[in-house]
Amino acid sequence: METTITAEHGQSGFISLVVIIASLGGLLFGYDTGVIAGANEFLKALFHLTPAQTGLVASSVDLGAMIGVLVAGFLGDRVGRKNALFTAGITFMLSGVVSALAPNVPTLIVGRLIGGIGIGLASLLSPLYIAEIAPPRIRGRLIGSNQLAIVTGIFIRRAVKPRRLGRGYEALTP
Repeated sequence: METTITAEHGQSGFISLVVIIASLGGLLFGYDTGVIAGANEFLKALFHLTPAQTGLVASSVDLGAMIGVLVAGFLGDRVGRKNALFTAGITFMLSGVVSALAPNVPTLIVGRLIGGIGIGLASLLSPLYIAEIAPPRIRGRLIGSNQLAIVTGIFIRRAVKPRRLGRGYEALTP
């Protein structure tokens, strides 16, 4: 009986860790949802954006997310959920680098489009992976942690407002 409790406790700890890691996709999704709103004024000044360009920069993430969701199921089936989530993480990192180093508007749009693809991948794959590894008795609670991570990301972004950080380049940082 004691080994069963220990094994179950060890498994619960492992599952909790995996769920936290898988939910990071939701956290990034929520954070990115709020980040562009805080950076709009800075981006308008830096790139001399027209209203149409501002809308394109903001909505490029949504377009990327649509693409990501459309390929996520196929990718997850093809390479496995864990590897597909790893791919989502790589796209988030690539997006950050491309966006931060963007010398012009088209490059910034491409960077945000890449980030959107990562968001789309993680949006579909994170709850799916969590559902697959979670014990049936707590599955709903663990899948809910992904949703909690999304709103936590939005909260974090809104709590760290650019006007508190200044009007320069640091306005883009968390």
